[in-house]
Amino acid sequence: MTAPKDVNQLARELGASAEWVRRQCRAGRFPHHRIARRLRFTDDDVAAILADLAVPAAPPVTAPPTGDVPPRPAVRRYAVYPAAQ
Repeated sequence: MTAPKDVNQLARELGASAEWVRRQCRAGRFPHHRIARRLRFTDDDVAAILADLAVPAAPPVTAPPTGDVPPRPAVRRYAVYPAAQ
């Protein structure tokens, strides 16, 4: 186990500001420990934060169905402007 990280170290690892990390802790969104009135993050805390911030990958794009779908009729719209006087 490594030494607990402080706010600045975690902020650098997340690519965020230290103030943002503090706000997330104050709001109860990030697990943390207070040691000597300072915020500290264990390896388990950092893993939980990273798992919470992870964004799932987008589903693969599938091709539209072919075959039974009739083609859409072409709709043409023309703009009508008033005649110049």
